[in-house]
Amino acid sequence: MSIDFYILIHANIFCAEYQIKTIRKFCKDPFNIVILDSNCGEYPDLSKQLNALCSSKNIELLNIPNEFRMTGQNVSLILGTKLNYIYNGLC
Repeated sequence: MSIDFYILIHANIFCAEYQIKTIRKFCKDPFNIVILDSNCGEYPDLSKQLNALCSSKNIELLNIPNEFRMTGQNVSLILGTKLNYIYNGLC
C-alpha cells in the first residue's frame, strides 16, 4: 500500500519542483505523486513547463479542464470547485 499525494499547481513551477523534492526527501513510505495542472488554459507556457517537469521526474500529470477557469471569483470558491472536480473525478 502506498500514499497518494495529489498536488494542485497554479502558475508556479517552483512550487511543483519544491513539493516533488520535499516528498522524495522526507517521505519514508511508498508513495505516488500526482500533479494537477490548475492553470485551466490560463498560462499555456507554464503548463508546458509543468508537463516537461513531470515527464522528466516520472510524475503523473492531470489537467483540470479549461471550463474550470474562474478568474475574478473568490479564491476559496475557485479552489473548492477545483478540488471537488478532482475528488468527484478520481474517487
